[in-house]
Amino acid sequence: MKKLVILVLVFLFFLPTVSGNHEPAHQEFELEEGYYYEINIDNGAENDYTILIQSDSKIDAVVLTDAEYASCCSSGETQSIAYTDSRSAVKIDQHSFTVPAGEDGFVLLIDNSDAVENGQSPSGTVQVELTYVENLVFEYKFSVLGFIFGLPLVILITVAGIDLLFMRNDLRKIQIFDQALNYISKFLEQWKHHYWPEDSFVSRYPAVTLLISANIIWFILGLIRGFSASGATIDEALSMGAMWSVGVLQGNLFSLFSANFFHWDWQHLLFNMLGLFFLGPYIEDELGHFGFVSFVMFTGLISSVFSFFNFEAVSGGASGVVFALLGIISGQLIIGKFKKIENFCRFPDMSYFWSMFILNVAIAPFAGAGEVDLFGHGGGFLCGLIFGIYLFNKGRPNTNYFVADESFISKMVNIDDEHIQTIPNYTQLPHGGTYCGIKGKRAYLTPSGHIWFNMEGDEFTLLSWINTNEEE
Repeated sequence: MKKLVILVLVFLFFLPTVSGNHEPAHQEFELEEGYYYEINIDNGAENDYTILIQSDSKIDAVVLTDAEYASCCSSGETQSIAYTDSRSAVKIDQHSFTVPAGEDGFVLLIDNSDAVENGQSPSGTVQVELTYVENLVFEYKFSVLGFIFGLPLVILITVAGIDLLFMRNDLRKIQIFDQALNYISKFLEQWKHHYWPEDSFVSRYPAVTLLISANIIWFILGLIRGFSASGATIDEALSMGAMWSVGVLQGNLFSLFSANFFHWDWQHLLFNMLGLFFLGPYIEDELGHFGFVSFVMFTGLISSVFSFFNFEAVSGGASGVVFALLGIISGQLIIGKFKKIENFCRFPDMSYFWSMFILNVAIAPFAGAGEVDLFGHGGGFLCGLIFGIYLFNKGRPNTNYFVADESFISKMVNIDDEHIQTIPNYTQLPHGGTYCGIKGKRAYLTPSGHIWFNMEGDEFTLLSWINTNEEE
């Protein structure tokens, strides 16, 4: 627990520093025919802000100096409204203009009468909506600690990704990494067996579990700091590790890593965690626990690097990683189709893949508060695609697929009726086995030689057995 507290404090210490903390304002009102609505638009803040005006029918929006307002409107009886400010607009249902920092002495008049010169004639009550958006100018301070801490982290993640891609295990040749991995592995095994049943999701997929937990904890830390669950501001996002190109250029390399854990709002978090939950187990089964973590960290870094070239955007979220998971599965499906190999045997339930694909491509971009980071999504997907194609040909460290030939089929023995079992889905299958295709059916060969067939829906049924030693 003491080490965990220290780690959290270190993380908070390394967070970047930005200026400003402002929430956008929103206002709606009804404006009856023959009336106007006045708003003081003085700006004593350090940043400009933009006023967005929308209405359900045409109105007039005029900017008056204090003197102009006093001469025409301050008495409450309006004869004629003359204006000189170029930001004014008549006969509009949509308009916007900027109020510079430090400006004062002006009034915005939303008019639904016939008093404005050359203006709109009223035709009933109008619904008006005003939005105030601050044009934040960030002054990112050079992050020495972010550079010192981020540089070795970026190098390590890059080496881990290359190590995974080429399966060279170079990291294992470095004694300190080998010892650290062994220590972590033993800790996880003890933790799994002590707190969770062996066949539980947590025990089978500890890497997926820890990554989801880390993202949720990161989000909770933001809530503790007072951020809104419905949408963080840009400066709040940066303070929680979101990536901005300017910040990276000024030394905050740590954000290339931390951006993958920050989420703008609860919808953003939910969609990405669903992607990790449903797609992550496939890849963890293929790559192993540490291989999966290496893949996630590396593809997350690549996603951040792609986002870097979108200079105007502040990016964050595990979406790049989720798209990398979609990419690695897509790559294997594509090459499998090209080689006329039964793709379905690789992934027990392709409905999860297609559901996550539709969710992240067609639904999620329109459900959150921020704009879609196409650079990060595309970079993650491309990286995963390359991994998928490469790993399909090279094979994976933990599991390999095969299509059963006649020699294999001849050694199969049917299970007695009283020993036939059925499980609801692939998550209940014994760990460490091999997906395969047998006579056009999706199947799973366990390390003990039992063969589970996917006969209907998500269910797997134990129907056969084979002596794997003889098969080898």
